[in-house]
Order: sequence, then structure tokens, then C-alpha cells
Amino acid sequence: MSTPTPIPPEIPVIPDPKPEIDPPVREPEIPVPQQDPVTPPGPDQPEIPPDRVPPEIPPSPEHA
Repeated sequence: MSTPTPIPPEIPVIPDPKPEIDPPVREPEIPVPQQDPVTPPGPDQPEIPPDRVPPEIPPSPEHA
């Protein structure tokens, strides 16, 4: 009875840090897809390229 073998707290502490590294890695993956909305505006701009805007300005002064 004077030789008990309690589990040392050092063993359960090692498995704890491991699970903590997994969650943080999944969090950064969520913000990445949220930035996708930045690409939709891209295809909308091609419809009105800056090349067509300058040509419209020169004809304006000529009409005046």
C-alpha cells in the first residue's frame, strides 16, 4: 500500500500540445476561401477595359 503507481502528469501534458497544433492549422484554411470574393470583381472589369476609356476621351474634345 506504500508503493502506489500514480500516473505522472507529464504524460498527459505531451498529448495536449499536439491537438492544439491541429486546430490552428485548420483556422488559416477558412480565411483563404473568404478572400475568393476578391476574384469575382476581376471578370467584371474586363467588360470595361481601360483601353476603351481613353479613346472615348479624345473624340469628346473634337466634338466641342
